[in-house]
Amino acid sequence: MRTKQVVDRQKEAQAVLAAGRTHGTELVTLLSERQGPLLKRGEKLPDYGLQIELLMRQLEQSTAHLVQTDDAYQRELLDDEGPRRERDEATEGLAVYLIELREVITGLYGAQVLLPAGFSQQTPRDSVLLSRFASQVQSALGAVTLPAPRVKGAQVDIKATVAELDKRRARLDSALAAVARETREAQAAMSLRNDAQDQFDDVYTQVSTVLSGLLRLAGKPDLADRVRPTTARRADKPEAPAPTPAGPAGPTN
Repeated sequence: MRTKQVVDRQKEAQAVLAAGRTHGTELVTLLSERQGPLLKRGEKLPDYGLQIELLMRQLEQSTAHLVQTDDAYQRELLDDEGPRRERDEATEGLAVYLIELREVITGLYGAQVLLPAGFSQQTPRDSVLLSRFASQVQSALGAVTLPAPRVKGAQVDIKATVAELDKRRARLDSALAAVARETREAQAAMSLRNDAQDQFDDVYTQVSTVLSGLLRLAGKPDLADRVRPTTARRADKPEAPAPTPAGPAGPTN
């Protein structure tokens, strides 16, 4: 779905194009009638018809470019949904696994084992911090010496646990990389769209100013008022930047 700023500009461009194409022939006639008597020997009137048509083509081209870049930006935003969903699911799965692992270790070996096992803080909510925390626990578990379990015969399979942590963290890291890549692509697409929007504003102002002036010169102030340049265009509030790859809120423990 196109942004409101682009749709508004499309509508304004269409109004100017309609005025230029609808009244072009009449405008040329009126200008010729008014300026023809002013010609001196050897002089001829400018080709107003061609100039008006070129102005219309210039505005059409700028509008089409703006729409194209905005559509590309919207497609990039839609492309973000899959990677972000994967990141959220990987974050949730890893966070829950770490929370449950903390509870198991506490229950079997006591709270005094948590710090040597890498549980130096509560499970982070942020995806990036969660990955780092998981790496910390993974490394610590590989080096910790666990005491005898409180429950006879029960124990944590350290090797299997480290392998599971590695698998879950790898999934999250892959998802984070994908989200970061999609974010950069969306930001690049937004930058191109914004450049096209600035270019459109310049072209629209130039074309509408010239067309409005020609209409006034031809004695059509009422039509000229309909294609006056939008002076408040630069006051548009900037659109919010593309989403950043920050992690979602997740369970903590």
